[in-house]
Amino acid sequence: MIEDILLSFGAFIAFLLVHWTVFHFRNITHRYRTVQRLSIVFLAAYTLSSFLLPHGLINDGIVEIGLRGRIVSYLNGALLYLFLYFSYAQFYFLIDRGVSARMMVELSQLPNGTGTFETVASAYVPERLLRRRVDDMLYGGYLTETNGTLVLTKKGWMFAKLFGFWKKFIHLYPGG
Repeated sequence: MIEDILLSFGAFIAFLLVHWTVFHFRNITHRYRTVQRLSIVFLAAYTLSSFLLPHGLINDGIVEIGLRGRIVSYLNGALLYLFLYFSYAQFYFLIDRGVSARMMVELSQLPNGTGTFETVASAYVPERLLRRRVDDMLYGGYLTETNGTLVLTKKGWMFAKLFGFWKKFIHLYPGG
């Protein structure tokens, strides 16, 4: 069983290394779609290696597990891989989309890490930020756009109702 945990960690580390390499040396336009596809490739690599590599190597074959044991062991490793990936996705979105994180980076690039509100605000073009979000929602199938008019799709309505419920349930402020 320990083999699948190690394979899972190995697949995730390989995913991170390939992700960094691809993003560092290529100009990626659909960034998160690329991240998703890479994660699926490495989940598939984990799956293949889990079933093709012999088990019991770490403990010299002392523990024999049958087919059910191998399936449970595989699922354990797959679940670990998915948890690692989802945790990384949260980190990715914080860095990619977090306005607060971006503002701190902008300030860190100024002399002594200091600047006025106007200096930081000048780095932001609200229309560009909103356009990026709208383009992502269009791509994700949450919206359609016709002659400049944005319309929620069925998927968009479903998520809007779900997010609205949770925002109201946990008393988040409107809009953000």
